[in-house]
Parts: sequence; C-alpha cells; structure tokens
Amino acid sequence: MRLRSILTGLFAAFAFSTPLLASGSESARLSILGFSKDGASFAYEQFGVVGPERFPYSDLQIIDTKTGLPVQGAPFRAAFSKAAPTASEARSVAYNAAARTLRRLGIGEKGTVIARGSGDPNDKASTEIPVTIDTIGSGTLVIDNFKTMSKECSSLKIPAVGLRVDIKDSSGTVLRRLVNLPKITPDLFCPLGYGLVDLRAFPREGKAPVLAMLLARTVPRPGGSERVFQAHVIDLADEALPTEEKKSGH
Repeated sequence: MRLRSILTGLFAAFAFSTPLLASGSESARLSILGFSKDGASFAYEQFGVVGPERFPYSDLQIIDTKTGLPVQGAPFRAAFSKAAPTASEARSVAYNAAARTLRRLGIGEKGTVIARGSGDPNDKASTEIPVTIDTIGSGTLVIDNFKTMSKECSSLKIPAVGLRVDIKDSSGTVLRRLVNLPKITPDLFCPLGYGLVDLRAFPREGKAPVLAMLLARTVPRPGGSERVFQAHVIDLADEALPTEEKKSGH
C-alpha cells in the first residue's frame, strides 16, 4: 500500500509534463508527422486519455536533428481537466498551436521506413531487428534494456532499466551506436523496458541519411504499466557515439 501511495503521488506530480502517467490512463497512441523538408527536424504526436475521468490529451513533439532537443516552442500540448471534449478536439488544439511551426519547417516528409515493431520490450522482434541502412550496411538493430542503478527507482522497488541502441554485424561488433542512456532522468520515470515501434530514414543526396527512431517506453503506474513514446533523431553524417564507456580514475 505504501508503494502504491508513493506512486500515485509521483504520478500526480508528473501529470503536466507527461499527462498519460496518471492512474486510470491508457497507453498512448502514435501519429508520425514526418521530417521537415530538409531533414533538420522530425515531428510526431502521442495522444490518448488520462485518469479515471478519461480526459483527452495530445502531445505534439518536434525534434531538432542536430541537438536532439525540441525546436523552439515545442512540444505543443493540449490536456483537459474539466468536462472532457472528444479526443479529436484535444488533438485539434495541439495541431492549431503547432501549425505555424509545422508550415515553417515543411514537416510532412515521411521518409523511408526501414523497420517496425510492436514496442514490447519482451518481444525479440522489437529488440533485435535486421536492418539495412545506407552508409552503415546490413546488420541487426539491438535495443539493450540493461539494469541500471537509480536511487529513486530503487526506493520504490521498481526494476528500472537503461537504454542502449546499437547496430551490430553478425559477429556482434558494433557498427554504429545510435543511443546511449545509462542514467535514468526524472522525465523517463523509471522505465521498465523499451521496444522499437518505427525506424525510418530521410535520404539526402551526397550525404548520409537522417534516422528517426520511435521507441515505446513501458513505465509503471498504480496497478500495472503502460506505454509512452519517445523519438531519437540521428544524423548519420555526424560523429558516431563512442562504443567504449569512459572509466573514471586518477
């Protein structure tokens, strides 16, 4: 009971930044808007209902390719805490708020889908996926849900995981590291696992493509768990992430 009460309080505290983490909510639904016309940004929306009252919300995110951070003004959110309109009305509010930015960036280029998965971290087809990517070649996209230490998650007895995403060859050698999140930050809220939903590329003439990878992140909630989405946008023309962890010492 103590764990449940702590979780309920924390979910309420995070309700604005991640509205679907409230008790009684449902796993988010996903809409992929695509890349900007130059591949410099990528947009997607997650939406659904939150709480026992089933209030609808929409969270429209636009990510800058170079920084991996939201573009100025993003995310564009709509959440209702009174008499709930339909889900489509909540989505319309978010899209209307984002309309000028979406037009300015030329969002709408879908890119080339490389792979898709269920998003289930227990589904091997969503954590070890054969892929072929320009400038990298053929290999396996490996989503590593590894155990990691987090004081807050440990105090709640939540077996949270870190995230590492690599493309490996048949011998297991890393061809390219795409994501490395060894630490659990508050916005991730004690993830239980990650699985691939969608991987797509924005091809560029004479230049390595931009990848957009959408993952489902399974998170705890009172009485169970649910999934939210997060995107990672990688410019393959940039320097690759290191594959060796730095060791501290004197």
